[in-house]
Amino acid sequence: MPNSSGRGKPEQLSLSLRRVTRSLHDVSEERFDTLSRLAPGKVAAHLAMMTRTLLTWHDLQAGNRAADNVPRILARAMAEHEAAIDTVGVASPSPLPAPLAGFTLVNRADAIGSAYTICGAALGLRPALGSGDLAQPEERQRAESLTLAGNTMQRRWRGIRRAIDLWGLEHPDMQPDVLAGACTTFCVALTILDAMVEQNSAKAPRHD
Repeated sequence: MPNSSGRGKPEQLSLSLRRVTRSLHDVSEERFDTLSRLAPGKVAAHLAMMTRTLLTWHDLQAGNRAADNVPRILARAMAEHEAAIDTVGVASPSPLPAPLAGFTLVNRADAIGSAYTICGAALGLRPALGSGDLAQPEERQRAESLTLAGNTMQRRWRGIRRAIDLWGLEHPDMQPDVLAGACTTFCVALTILDAMVEQNSAKAPRHD
């Protein structure tokens, strides 16, 4: 059943998505801050790797559902974002980390929620880069590409939200699946970040 807000009116789907993912968003920021402290000179590389891995997982899970009966602007934004991330030159691990196999998308509504999370994460690329050391040429180049990707998504974001809200009104019975897909994708991102934190913790020098 769709969520309601004030006077019994249905809550806009984009607002429902923001509400149900808020705590997951906060946790993911904390994880990334930890990763940035462990490896301040690799913030752009880590952002690129996390995004590329997340997109690869989404593509494997969503399949054709991502382009079938979903808002066109959302599908277009995802395709543009993937192309932009590909220019950064960081490949996702092959095969994907085993823990990601436990997360699945089961229908097109799940795929919409997942795409919302990935597009929303793109808005945070530029702010996240501010926590990194961009002294190395490779990091500066990655940061420039990621900033462009984030700026492009920012321009599309209002249209994406409107399209998601309209889709939610047209498919009220599928709204819970959209919310579930968004939360699942946040959990995938957290799993990727946790693996990066663990890997970099092992490399960090110890001060006994």
